[in-house]
Amino acid sequence: MDYAKNHRMLSLLGQRGTFGTVLHELAARDGRIMAVTADLTAASGLERFAADYPHRCVNAGIAEQNAVGFAAGLADSGKIPFVTTFSNFAALRASEFVRHFMAYMDCNVKLVGLGSGFAMELFGTTHYGLEDIGALRSLPGLTILSPADCLEVAKCVEFCVAHKGPVYLRLCGKMNQPPVSRTDGL
Repeated sequence: MDYAKNHRMLSLLGQRGTFGTVLHELAARDGRIMAVTADLTAASGLERFAADYPHRCVNAGIAEQNAVGFAAGLADSGKIPFVTTFSNFAALRASEFVRHFMAYMDCNVKLVGLGSGFAMELFGTTHYGLEDIGALRSLPGLTILSPADCLEVAKCVEFCVAHKGPVYLRLCGKMNQPPVSRTDGL
């Protein structure tokens, strides 16, 4: 897909929908890509991925630590796992596992924090993802990506697949997110 040409369509999906769409497309070309979710298949935009690749999509339940540990095992066996959960749970609840398995062991795990900032406003303060970057930025070797819009999300997902090493991809916003990236090459 030419993401720049489909920039407006991706914006309608929002960052989570764009993530799921792009991951599904890349998984068609790369059998190493897997999705591990903490009971958030739909919220991660992974419905089509789960339907088309059921053997490559694992719901770990509401157990973020286990999801990261499981993904580290997948990465050690040559897979490219994407773990999805809400950003505050990715950075805080699973922090020890992110520290040990992703950062210190340099595992090729891609951790996707959903609903960062105030995007989860209806769920209240327990779901606000405000501290995630601050909590994770001191970990050695962990690449942190925080795309501004859906075109950047698409490019970040492509980067995650190509990059060897741990990545935290921070997604925010809702559907109908306005584009801010330029598509004219400047």
